[in-house]
Amino acid sequence: MKEEVLFKKTPFGGFDRQSVINYIQQLKKTQQEYKNIISDKDRLVKTLTEEKNELKERSEKAEKKIEELNMKCSEAEENAKKMRAKYEMLEKQLEESADKKAAQETIERCDKLVESAEAAAAKLKKNAQSQIKKAAMPPEKEKRGSLKIRADLHRY
Repeated sequence: MKEEVLFKKTPFGGFDRQSVINYIQQLKKTQQEYKNIISDKDRLVKTLTEEKNELKERSEKAEKKIEELNMKCSEAEENAKKMRAKYEMLEKQLEESADKKAAQETIERCDKLVESAEAAAAKLKKNAQSQIKKAAMPPEKEKRGSLKIRADLHRY
C-alpha cells in the first residue's frame, strides 16, 4: 500500500490519537482479509495438487491395466491362430482319412473349439476396450456413476 495518509492534527501539535488508532485498525482488518485470501488460496492449491496426484496415479494404473489387457488380447488372438492351424491340419487329415465319419466328428469338435476360442478372444478384446474407456473416463462422470450405483443399491 503506497498511499499517503493524512491524519487530523491537534491544536497543540501532533496527530489526533483516534485518527491514528482508526487507521491502524483499518490496516489490521485489511491485513486479516489478505491472510484469509492467502489461506483460501493455499487450501485450493493443496486440494488441486492432491487431485492432480490422484489423477496421475489413476492414469498410471489405467495404463498398466491397458498393457495387461493388450497382452491378454494378444495371447487370445495367438491361441485362436493356433486353433485355426490345428483345424486346418485336421481338415487335411479328413481328406486323407478312410473313416470320414470319425473325421467329420473331429472337425466339428475342432470347429466348436475354434469358435469358442474366437469368442473368448472377442470377449477379452471387448472387455479390454471397455476397461480402457472406463480408465479414460473423467473422474466427475465416474463419481456420478458410482453415486447412481450407490443410490440404486440403497433402494434394495
